[in-house]
Amino acid sequence: MKRLTVISMLVMSAAALCVNASDYLYFHKNGEVVHRLPAQNAERIVMNADKSLDALDAEGKTVYTFTASDIDSITFLSPMPKADLLNVVFKADGTAEDVSPMKFNVERGGSATTEWSDLFNRHVAILTGNNWGNSNVAENFYRIDYTDNKKFQDALADGHTLEVMFMPEYTGSIPNVEAKVFASHEGGGTGIMVKAGWSGHNALNSLTFLPNVSTSNTSSWQWADSDVVPESNAYYHIVGVWDKDRKKARIYVNGRLKNEIDINGDNYIAPKTGATKFCIGGDACPVSDSKYTGVQNGVNGTVVLARIYDDALTEEQAVRLYLAVDRFVDTTRPLVENVTLLENVQVKGNAIYPVYGEGFEADDVIEFERGSTLWEIPVTVKNAGRVDVVLPDDVRSGTFNVTLRRGDRRQKLGSVAFLKVRKFGNKSQIIAHRGYWSKAGAAKNSREALRNAIELKAYGAETDVWLTKDNILVINHDPSIDGVTIQDSGYDEVKNKTLSNGETLPTFADYLDILGKSDRCKLIVEIKTHSSESRTIEAAKAAVEAVKAAGLEDMAEYIAFDYATCKALASEYPAYMVQYLCDNPSQVRTPAQLCKDGNISIDYMSTILQNNPTFIDDAHKLGLIVNVWTISSNEEIGEWINKGVDMITTDTPDILSLIHISEPTRPY
Repeated sequence: MKRLTVISMLVMSAAALCVNASDYLYFHKNGEVVHRLPAQNAERIVMNADKSLDALDAEGKTVYTFTASDIDSITFLSPMPKADLLNVVFKADGTAEDVSPMKFNVERGGSATTEWSDLFNRHVAILTGNNWGNSNVAENFYRIDYTDNKKFQDALADGHTLEVMFMPEYTGSIPNVEAKVFASHEGGGTGIMVKAGWSGHNALNSLTFLPNVSTSNTSSWQWADSDVVPESNAYYHIVGVWDKDRKKARIYVNGRLKNEIDINGDNYIAPKTGATKFCIGGDACPVSDSKYTGVQNGVNGTVVLARIYDDALTEEQAVRLYLAVDRFVDTTRPLVENVTLLENVQVKGNAIYPVYGEGFEADDVIEFERGSTLWEIPVTVKNAGRVDVVLPDDVRSGTFNVTLRRGDRRQKLGSVAFLKVRKFGNKSQIIAHRGYWSKAGAAKNSREALRNAIELKAYGAETDVWLTKDNILVINHDPSIDGVTIQDSGYDEVKNKTLSNGETLPTFADYLDILGKSDRCKLIVEIKTHSSESRTIEAAKAAVEAVKAAGLEDMAEYIAFDYATCKALASEYPAYMVQYLCDNPSQVRTPAQLCKDGNISIDYMSTILQNNPTFIDDAHKLGLIVNVWTISSNEEIGEWINKGVDMITTDTPDILSLIHISEPTRPY
């Protein structure tokens, strides 16, 4: 380790200090690491006229900028040992990936699953349903087939290190049978296991590293027993080392050397032909027995990591591996800090999405996860505080969990909501169906739902209007409330009926009073279909006149399923927006018919517009507005925006934050 103070430094050459290509520069302030930079990216560090410091790459480009006051020293430190033969990373969708240079395909067996572990800041494998040990074939496992990889085979035969972190699960006492945690043992090979106490074995049921090494070409098992009997539901970090040069085998458990044995020979005996498979959660099955389709000697539990190193690691290196994953040690100082995600963004295929933060590196990958969808996107480092990711061509709407992956380490960055559009800045308007009622404290068609829609700055709040027997306009979707039919009852009979949030039944006058205190939101007044056409028209005209009396003519629009009512309103009040509601294919009017009957605009159920794909363009050519309902998912809302509708009625009006964002910008 080399440490240089910044105060005395004017120009520093990383090459002159014999920094290896894999080394890192650590920038310190008051004993804390404030930034980490791959050393190969920093050819030199220079001080500018303003006393700022720049880290420059070989081409003279600035890769990091800081001031002397930002740091007090710089440390060069070589990285952790690199798992160059196998490095299995478990993924959110239950699969696994080898991130080592070998890039093995990792087969998922049985019903193995994964879950996120906050303890280890990564996804871990969950292996359950196996009969512990050798009595049955394991049902849950991961494995790689290295039959055709001579480089891998030769590396194992020249000395190697295995690393696994595992939490066993069993009931009662541990079964007295062989159980393989991470192994390729059939007829030879190497692996980490829970051994049994039979056939003359000592160290009953202990964690064991078992390579097959002999002085000849015959099998000779080398039992490096740890004397550690694993307890159920406890984590164990195990490192097994076969040092061919020194003729030693060592096992470390939780960072401590538990045993070192002498090995007379140096001839590594490989597994039987056809069984050259490294398994997580078991061992390769006998190739001669056709009944075996999975693995044998299975275990139940959780696997955090599984790695293989080409070299025989030293004790210092084995301890460092443990310290890097021990849940009680802060191993995971964040890979990046001061992360900012643009939370609500319109996106399209191949668009650039920026992620802000300190500490990104060129080989980082950002994962976007939503259900079974997983995008793994390499970053493009723009500067010290930002990376760009190019979204896939098939990008979709929805809320995604965002995770940074660096090698086999992961850091959760947060979540982001995307809305897929064809063109940034689309201005389709959002109407809150029955108000913004899904917010806590509200109810459908409640006063609070209207206030919420106004606060949200929705284009409009849709509401349903009935006329009581004594000609009072009230708000309710259904024709009755608590068994009382509104249009057949006097206002006194319904006024004390309550909504689900405890409010009494609102009147239309209540709504107009709330609306009159704000100019942010229009009232989309649905005239409910009454017992007769004439009564429906009467209710419609009463609503219009009430709006006029309140001086809110510009704050209300009118919709109705009854076509005669739409025609009557359009004829008597031609300056007002009137839209025809329709969900019945037999009652559909074409844009041409609507235009002829009084420039009545469209408010159609989504299936109607889907079945009549020309209606949107036809309506726009005639100067008519198109509204679609009721759309609630981000995906559907994005699709209708792309189709060019003017308005979208939705039960999720909080999508509004996505609608009105155009080109992504940092929110501060």
